[in-house]
Amino acid sequence: MIVRMKKVTILAAQDNRKETLRELRKLGVLHVKPVAALPLEDLENLKAEQARLEKALPWTAPSGDAEIDAGRGSGFIVEEGRRIVATLIELHREREQTQAGRREAEERRAWFSKWGDFSVRSVKTLAKAGLSLHLYEAGRSELKMVPPERSFIVLGETKGRIRLALFAASPEDRLDLREETVPDFETEDLVREIERLSAREKDIRAEWDVLAGKKENLLAYGRILEGKLSFARVHSGMGQEEGFVFVQGFCPRDAVPAVKSAAASEGWGFLAVDPDDPGEVPTLIRNPGWVRSIQPLFNFMGTFPGYAETDANAFLLIFLSLFFAILIGDAGYGLLFLGLTFLARKKAGTRAPRELFRLMFLLSSTTIVWGVLTGTYFGFAAIAKLPLLNSLVIQKIDSFAEGNAPFMMWICFLIGVIQLTVAHLYKTVLLWPSPRLLGQVGWVGIVWSVFLLIGNLVVGRPLPSFVGLLLGGGIALALIFGNFQKNIIKGVFASLIDLPLSVIGTFSDLMSYLRLFAVGFASLTVAGSFNQLAVGSGIHSIGQGLLAALILFFGHSLNIVLGGLSFMVHGVRLNMLEFSGHLGLQWTGFKYEPFREPETKIHNERKIQ
Repeated sequence: MIVRMKKVTILAAQDNRKETLRELRKLGVLHVKPVAALPLEDLENLKAEQARLEKALPWTAPSGDAEIDAGRGSGFIVEEGRRIVATLIELHREREQTQAGRREAEERRAWFSKWGDFSVRSVKTLAKAGLSLHLYEAGRSELKMVPPERSFIVLGETKGRIRLALFAASPEDRLDLREETVPDFETEDLVREIERLSAREKDIRAEWDVLAGKKENLLAYGRILEGKLSFARVHSGMGQEEGFVFVQGFCPRDAVPAVKSAAASEGWGFLAVDPDDPGEVPTLIRNPGWVRSIQPLFNFMGTFPGYAETDANAFLLIFLSLFFAILIGDAGYGLLFLGLTFLARKKAGTRAPRELFRLMFLLSSTTIVWGVLTGTYFGFAAIAKLPLLNSLVIQKIDSFAEGNAPFMMWICFLIGVIQLTVAHLYKTVLLWPSPRLLGQVGWVGIVWSVFLLIGNLVVGRPLPSFVGLLLGGGIALALIFGNFQKNIIKGVFASLIDLPLSVIGTFSDLMSYLRLFAVGFASLTVAGSFNQLAVGSGIHSIGQGLLAALILFFGHSLNIVLGGLSFMVHGVRLNMLEFSGHLGLQWTGFKYEPFREPETKIHNERKIQ
């Protein structure tokens, strides 16, 4: 259920600006709407501080040895966090410089490995004495062109390229070959530099490893910093007028008395009215625990119904679990999901996200039920033939029975028409007592007429004789009452503009549910193909057994991944487009996020140093 909101305005003295915000933050119920955009240096500084934290946070990981002393207060957590972030950023910069310096020194050292370890100082001494050293690299054909009276020393050869040295009495006395420049550094200096930089890298790594285990510290610091940012944003967004400041926002109706009481005790001006623009009101949804299970999915997608729209999460969850079961379609996979969910839930302990695990338990369970009813266990037909399991299979939806495809397609269309019918009936309830609800009744007739027509065209089911009457009656109701107003003719013309395309769209919407059958059948085919590849010809040796196990693991892992992607693409789409379209749900809302105290609670098993 979408919670009704009130638009609240708080008026306070300019001198009490920060104190007013502190009290509002303690209440924690007002979703603040900025009414100004004042430049605030503290806000910019906090944004820069948060940017540095976001840069450093990926470099850290949880550590069982990390301890946080919550008793030392938020000030210590902030200072410690700043120190860790600053040190990590500096170490990262120094490590990159050190690594670059070491690589450069090693590249220079590699020159001596190629041309030989000789003293550059000795070369300079010889040059002062009138004897110049020239280094060359050439192919054998080039050497044949060197005059025989020119003497040189061959230093080595690599891949047909010969390295040679020429000692000449004059710097201008050179060979007509590509000359190598003699470096201006000593090899022993490079060795010492490499050792120094390598030692520094080791020290940096040791210091880095200590700080990289401080993720809990940085997360606690980040929560406090986010609270400071929230405060600064609200502070900069307050309106002001002649010695007064005011803040506006939205809060649930049942929280208004608490805000009003605080206003009376703090001496604020207070005004609460119904919102005049639903588009600016945040969405807060309160549902029973089992319905909230679907919320992690919507949080992941960042979708919320608008304040003026409707909450259909209960229906969405029911159909979503059914779609998941059909798309995955395998009891073996469902058991695997269920086992992994139990393990993850146990490992997460008290920090487990309750709604997410509820959703996974539900999806796993429905998949198991569907897989049992269709006799599908990791794509092996032989498993479902076991006496006990075979007795649980419904023959008409048996995955391995011949000729079941038309009935399975019809089942998918039936699920579709039921879901779209639910959408229009729900709109009927919402429209009560307006005459427009009869327009939704007409759409129920249209949806069922299209369903019966598709059943005849696609799967060859008999077309009932009353289809024409049902379709005509549905269209008549939709035309007259879809946009019902005092001027009936005007309302009919308003409905007529969209009705033809909407009826065609309904045909397309119902056809979309065929993807449930197509994807489920594809998943079964992929599993069966890998099973045949792995064990089709039997296993006659340990090597064949290991290869078969590898093929089965890879094949079913791939099938599970593809099934998950199919669910996100097809299962979620049927809810977010087809069902939502018929319900009139556009997902234009944004989340209710009240201005409240930052969460600084640290888990008991962690103590701060």
